Amino acid sequence: MCDFLINLFTSEIFLTIISGVLVFVIGQLFNEYFLKPIQDYKKLRGKIAYTLTFYAQLYMNPIDILSTNNEYNSASYEIRKLAAEVDSLIETKPFGNLFIPKIKTLVNVSKCLIGISNSFYSNNISKSQNDNALRRSQIYSLLKMKSHREKKHKKYS
Repeated sequence: MCDFLINLFTSEIFLTIISGVLVFVIGQLFNEYFLKPIQDYKKLRGKIAYTLTFYAQLYMNPIDILSTNNEYNSASYEIRKLAAEVDSLIETKPFGNLFIPKIKTLVNVSKCLIGISNSFYSNNISKSQNDNALRRSQIYSLLKMKSHREKKHKKYS
């Protein structure tokens, strides 16, 4: 029995199978704990850029606090959902992943999104416009994104 086990553990076939299994397991762990969170973060960044651009005409033009408007309600809700997604990323961020911002940065992004979400209705419209412009700028800066004004477009001739 001992000779059988010694022969089994030293055989090339067994070592090839074990090394193949180890490579597969390590690859899956790398994918799950390193690559997938980066992909999720990049998708979330894209979603934030899209939403901030799409709803800019609303949050940059808040309406009186006594008013109600379904479009404003919906936009506020969507931006709040983004803040919740950022909070979710904070909870699932793998330790030591250098390609995802620090937790403190993500917390600040979430706070800015909540601030924008809360200011669709205002009793001081001018202040809300300025605050929202600042929050949007902070989000772009914190996530190292370029605003649509900063993006360079190639000229085709």
